[in-house]
Amino acid sequence: MILVQQFPYIGAPHIWNGDEVGMWGADDPDQRKPRVWGDMEYEDETTHPFGLPRQPHAVAPDKGLFNTSEDLQDVVVELEPGTWTEQLDGSRVLQVDGELRLELLPLGASVWLRTGD
Repeated sequence: MILVQQFPYIGAPHIWNGDEVGMWGADDPDQRKPRVWGDMEYEDETTHPFGLPRQPHAVAPDKGLFNTSEDLQDVVVELEPGTWTEQLDGSRVLQVDGELRLELLPLGASVWLRTGD
């Protein structure tokens, strides 16, 4: 979900290759790990970049990322009055009078832009 927030926000998004599958990093040299692919098997990560103890952690793509619920969500957002267009697919245009109400589908996101008065 953070990537859905980062891209339309003001300024350039800061992303690393692998963010979309939940890759993690740490301090140098662990901030640049090889890309994790779904069709490969990896050993658990057991080392710490500073030689500290750590619990083993499975290395695999996180296919459930960008979903905080598998339920339909009712969302209410306070917005300026006007015409708002959904930006991910452009299929929904709503006239808003201070409040946008919508149902957010499971595994979904929605980005709205004011496109008129």
